[in-house]
Amino acid sequence: MLQSNVTVVVVPRERFGYALRSLDSIIQNTDVPFELIYIDGNSPPDLARALQARAEERNFRLIRTEHYLSPNTARNLALPFIKTKYLVFVDNDVIVSRGWLQALVACADQHGCTAVCPLTFEDEAFSVVHHAGGELVWKSMPQGHRWLTERRPWNHLPLAKVNKPLVASPTELNEFHCVLVRTDFFAHSGPLDEKLLSMAEETDFSISVSTSGGSMFFEPASQVSYIPPSPEQLLPSDLPFFQLRWSSDWVRKSVEHMVAKHNLDPSSPVAKHWPRFVFQHRHACATGSRTMPPLNILFGDYGTTLSRREKFDQLLRQLS
Repeated sequence: MLQSNVTVVVVPRERFGYALRSLDSIIQNTDVPFELIYIDGNSPPDLARALQARAEERNFRLIRTEHYLSPNTARNLALPFIKTKYLVFVDNDVIVSRGWLQALVACADQHGCTAVCPLTFEDEAFSVVHHAGGELVWKSMPQGHRWLTERRPWNHLPLAKVNKPLVASPTELNEFHCVLVRTDFFAHSGPLDEKLLSMAEETDFSISVSTSGGSMFFEPASQVSYIPPSPEQLLPSDLPFFQLRWSSDWVRKSVEHMVAKHNLDPSSPVAKHWPRFVFQHRHACATGSRTMPPLNILFGDYGTTLSRREKFDQLLRQLS
């Protein structure tokens, strides 16, 4: 039997309703040997039983907690159990195409890089690009602060409209939907930052790779797809975790910690983008529309808007 040199770690992202579809996709579309660790953060009872049954059938490690987990906390739970050269973090709402894992490992072997991210789509047809590498753009600011923005080429663009060939190349930005990492990176740099509860964890990891002297590659030969929930797919049993993951409290704490940790100027585009993204994402998952509602006109900024929207939603639930 061939020995595995990679461990796949599946963690909860924002919901549970797609978890079995995601897990089965990984098992059915991965041809090379791999270890599997599945992190179950307080999934509903029916899913918990199904995961336990699959763990016994497929002989993989299942780690369950009886409380919801932030993504980095979930990822860190797996680190003590990983014995392979590489690990791959995969969210529990991601499906993969055949050959996805081989391509990630081959790229890491060829280039000796710290991390590799695949071509990530955002639909089951693998037709709309979600992530294809990216760039971190820094500028110096007064009082020693730093200004940062992120550039993600072809985000939300149909693959058919991408105007240049996608080839393996260095990247400065990963996304945690799926990313391969050399396991020894964590021995040198420590675990992922668990104070980043809701946002910025992928930016923080990308910065950590760069500042530690490592490198990252984008490998389009590996293709996966993140499946965002539609209003119909966001089940009632998903809502407590979904609303916690994207809560105003978690995003505020994440942004404040990220700004302080990296000495970012609060006017940096990233610091403004994170609350806006959370507000927009919650709106899109509730309505199916990417168009931003005009609530920010009433409340001034998306952080305040998100907080007041939460209070309004809570009032509606109490009244109903």
